[in-house]
Amino acid sequence: MVFLSLTATERAIYDKLPAELKKAWGGKVVIETGTAWETKEELQTRARVVLENMEPTLGEELRSLLLKLSEGADAPTEKLLGTSKQLLPDLLFIIGASGMSLLIAQELAEATTAEDIASAAMLSGLRHTLLNKSSTAVHG
Repeated sequence: MVFLSLTATERAIYDKLPAELKKAWGGKVVIETGTAWETKEELQTRARVVLENMEPTLGEELRSLLLKLSEGADAPTEKLLGTSKQLLPDLLFIIGASGMSLLIAQELAEATTAEDIASAAMLSGLRHTLLNKSSTAVHG
């Protein structure tokens, strides 16, 4: 069974989806219980470190995005959703659980197919894992 692990805000968006769309997806919704959300300072540090160590061939648009993130700007979800698979792990690490929440909310708000919900579920699973691993690292 596929799970969609949602915050209260995301659940409110999901609940507005048509019943037939949710039925077509067929997964189960659970409440996100992770507690190791990053601070804005932690996210800025991550972006700065990746920016300093990134390959020069990754392009100016990505460099500009990372620079904005390292300065504390929020993640622009429209740019992140179109990111290449090669760069996605680094970007998900940089934006952290909070940024993933923005992506999940956007994906759900724009969902028109079961695949859209499945995409949000995949992101929610990654976020859930990140929150649990971060919590374990912090709290032992």
